[in-house]
Amino acid sequence: MVDLSVRVIEHSQTEYQMSHKLWFAPAPGVDARRDRPNLFIVPRTKPSDQAGIGALVDDLLKALDATRARQLQFTHFGFTNRVKFEWELETFLTRLLESALAPVLERVCIDI
Repeated sequence: MVDLSVRVIEHSQTEYQMSHKLWFAPAPGVDARRDRPNLFIVPRTKPSDQAGIGALVDDLLKALDATRARQLQFTHFGFTNRVKFEWELETFLTRLLESALAPVLERVCIDI
């Protein structure tokens, strides 16, 4: 069973002016190893690309499996100026929990 948590992320005035996040603090309990962290870059998604989000999630799941990840901090929604991104989050969670990785992953922290 995956331990799922959601963190509400605060932003500085500089980050608001620049329209992006400068840094995400590691979530408690997530194995953000300083010597060799696994960083997976996920492209920006658009509301019009509902079909594409599924393929992106599948690629992320394959990368997690290849690196034998046990804990994931998902910062994709950590700085968004869109109010409606529920379908993206729902797709991510549904595919994650239905995948073969569900028994392998121990913890997922989603920053919003």
